Amino acid sequence: MGKTFGAGLLFIAAGIVTVIVGGVFDLKIDTVFFGLAVGGVLAMVNENSGTVGRLGAFLIGVVITMAGYIIRILALNESILGQILFGVLVALLIIVICAATSNRLPLWSGILGIVLVTGTYEASFLQAPQDIQTQLFSTVSMALVPMAIAFLAGIFLKPELVGVETQEDKEIDELASRMTGSNETKEV
Repeated sequence: MGKTFGAGLLFIAAGIVTVIVGGVFDLKIDTVFFGLAVGGVLAMVNENSGTVGRLGAFLIGVVITMAGYIIRILALNESILGQILFGVLVALLIIVICAATSNRLPLWSGILGIVLVTGTYEASFLQAPQDIQTQLFSTVSMALVPMAIAFLAGIFLKPELVGVETQEDKEIDELASRMTGSNETKEV
């Protein structure tokens, strides 16, 4: 119960920081909380792939999905078949990459990258697909800022929230200790 309560309080604190940053950079509030939630999940699930693997798979998922939208506007129509091809293409690329790394880049994290991009951009794409050049990157960037804040908060402040700690996580703990001036290294 204590870890769950601590994780929840950490999420609230990251939310407050994110809203402040969102106000400074004029981010849309729905994008702020969506990015915050994705970053929180990415930080809290701490399984055998480690921090670098989770973040790497997530970013690959983001980049592939953004490229998928570009292919969607250039080569696929907005029919049901075009939407299916978009989804299959993006998912298959992420599946192949994660499988090729023997899950050092976890599939769930790559899928979370798909979720961030489609969750923040799909409605805008459907309303104005011709505006992809300006909307895709700005919309995804607006979600990546709060995602990064929540992810960093979870990694540096509470790395033992869920799961098994890897050697990469221990190294990040040591870096966080040096940055915050703390002399204790957390053991799980």
